[in-house]
Amino acid sequence: RKLFRSIIGTGDKATVDLRCLTLNGNGDADSRAISGSVQLGGALTVNIDQVLITGCTGKVLSVETSGNGSSTITMSDSTVANNQGHSGSLSSILDVEAIDNSSLNLDLDRVRFVNNGAVQTGSELDGWVTDTSRLEIQARNCLFSHSHPYNSSVIRVSSHEHATLKLSLLNTTATTLHTSNKYILQVTAKQTSSSTLDLTNTLLTGATNSGWTTDIFQRQTAAIDVSANYSILGTHDIDAVDQNKITWKSYHEVSGDPRLDTTGHLKNGSVAIDAGICGDIIHPPGFSPFYLRIAPYEDMDGDKRPGDGKLLGCDIGADEYQAFPWPMFLPAITH
Repeated sequence: RKLFRSIIGTGDKATVDLRCLTLNGNGDADSRAISGSVQLGGALTVNIDQVLITGCTGKVLSVETSGNGSSTITMSDSTVANNQGHSGSLSSILDVEAIDNSSLNLDLDRVRFVNNGAVQTGSELDGWVTDTSRLEIQARNCLFSHSHPYNSSVIRVSSHEHATLKLSLLNTTATTLHTSNKYILQVTAKQTSSSTLDLTNTLLTGATNSGWTTDIFQRQTAAIDVSANYSILGTHDIDAVDQNKITWKSYHEVSGDPRLDTTGHLKNGSVAIDAGICGDIIHPPGFSPFYLRIAPYEDMDGDKRPGDGKLLGCDIGADEYQAFPWPMFLPAITH
């Protein structure tokens, strides 16, 4: 049972706009909110804004692009909550795949993934790219808070063959409260693929039974390039057959207790408060210096972050700490 399903092929193009809606799977068997398949040069654009997705037991959002196809998915100011999964299936909440010389772009802005997997699920976000395909994932002001105790990671991305993967996490929080979870972020690269990770003002935290927050797995001649800026990432493990293919550059990484509560907000005394980068002064050769804004101007609740001209002082993660109770964010729902 899919609330929305799209199959695009043979050069066809389709655009789907979903705004101010509730998509409710009602707990029916293998219920999914959005399922898309793009083939044979087809192109699919999905825009999701102010949408609540709940009550699904299968993959909440699943898009596969193949055969020279292309997909663009944008999701903003939305909540994916209380999707329970079902026993015997480890389907991830959000699953995107690019195979067979295709491309897929996923852009998430102020999206919350919370209280999913009461029965069973895989990761909150799972990205897979292979052959000569390209997968790009951007997440800004997003919260991934996994509730199922048996997943391997909260965010998992994999690249294979000659594929290209780009993952960008900006002012994003990924966490789990279960000691049986193995990692928060898991990156796998095999064959001759290339993976690039940009982690800025990013908070990865939670109980992991491996002892590491991030797992980097490299095989054959695959290359993984990680740039970590003003982030709280905990410890990471690198399992590589060729250590020269792994580049991990860390700038102003912060250590200590982020003091994150169960709703994904920072508590007083968190080392994440005022520890992020707001913007930077760029000095291009032959041109005048200029200010480049890096952090979003608002957090996941709509609370203001430090404004123009500030170089430092933004909080790390999706929440900008407020000394008073936060309004609980839910998308505007209309019928």
